[in-house]
Amino acid sequence: MSRLIVAAVSVIFWLASASGQGFPLPNTVLGHTQGNSTAPILLTVFFDHQCPDSQASWPVIKQVIAYYGNQLFTRVNIFPLPYHHTAFTAAQAGLVIASAAGEATWFQWLDLYFSQQASFSNTNTTTMSADQIIQAMSKLAVQLGVDAATFASGMQYGNDFDEATRIGWKYGCSRGVTGTPAFLVNDIMITDPNAMDYTLEVADGFLAASGTARDCVRVCVRACVRVFVSSFGRALPHGTLWRACRTRDETHAADMPAGSRRLVVSRQS
Repeated sequence: MSRLIVAAVSVIFWLASASGQGFPLPNTVLGHTQGNSTAPILLTVFFDHQCPDSQASWPVIKQVIAYYGNQLFTRVNIFPLPYHHTAFTAAQAGLVIASAAGEATWFQWLDLYFSQQASFSNTNTTTMSADQIIQAMSKLAVQLGVDAATFASGMQYGNDFDEATRIGWKYGCSRGVTGTPAFLVNDIMITDPNAMDYTLEVADGFLAASGTARDCVRVCVRACVRVFVSSFGRALPHGTLWRACRTRDETHAADMPAGSRRLVVSRQS
């Protein structure tokens, strides 16, 4: 009898867990995209609008996007961290803007918001109500061509944009994201928690070859292209493109042969 009771209780807890822990299956892949969707390299980025490291790394990520052109497909996901009080609101605002003005405008929103990031910091919004924060963000949205009334409607609690923002955060959790910025290359998480460096290695050799992005991962160990997002600027100056050799030599860029590149982002916090 006791075993039956234990089994029944276990089933109840399992059902409760199954119904409460999951999230709806999105009708499309989440994130904001740039580039060639059939490119051999997929770079997935997780940002928080209020994260200084996300802000610092974005200009260099844009250099990577420009450098590789149609060989790279970039997907930016927003992962609002709970200790940044305005991060969730900013994430929802981005979805409202993208819906109203188009996906390309979302990237303009990211640029504009990062330029105003300090205005929405915990310190500078301590005495502001939620409505006042939304009104301040509305002024930025208007600069991007979004009607203030449309923005205000999209920022309501419990609507589709609110739900989509929650799903986006849960998606990040499902991918193992715990902080920002976070990077994945061809769906492989690039992280080094000890050095606080994120190292991305992709081979130049497969860029012109046939095969899927997942096939390309198998030859990544033959890499030449390295992207370092280095904490506190220990490696190289912020925002500088460098050439790196096929032997992974750490010598100065001037001594490195053609065929691969290195990029470093200084982390600011």
